[in-house]
Amino acid sequence: MGTMAKVRGHISNLKGKNFSSAEVARALNIANVTQVQHSFIELQKQGEIERVSYGRYRFIRGKLPILKPDNRKAKIFRAMHIKGLFSASEITVLTEASRDFIYQVIEQLLKSDDLEGVGMRKNLNGRYEKTYRVRHRDEFYKYYVLQRISRR
Repeated sequence: MGTMAKVRGHISNLKGKNFSSAEVARALNIANVTQVQHSFIELQKQGEIERVSYGRYRFIRGKLPILKPDNRKAKIFRAMHIKGLFSASEITVLTEASRDFIYQVIEQLLKSDDLEGVGMRKNLNGRYEKTYRVRHRDEFYKYYVLQRISRR
């Protein structure tokens, strides 16, 4: 049985209680807490657990709908419009979409000439990351943000 299956089985018994990855790792005798944290990330994406506070989670299977790709794209477009100048990691934090998916959207927008690469800047980890900006904010809003809102 894999780590994900063990974690899912254990937290399903903790309905209504808050827990952390370290507590679950101790209860399941898993030495590497990072494996449990990766399982938590996947379970959060699948809508089975939610983050209550920093490092604390709650089992909610079936309560939250899983985001469809269109909803993720709508959030991404809205965040890009609001930020104006942004990096992929900032959009990841704002939208909770995966970085790979955000890079796919950015590539599409770069090809359609709606975004432009501005340059590089240091992030909080001291690494350089590419920054982008929306080329024409009003047109971007009208074509991407409003279109996605009206489709809901």
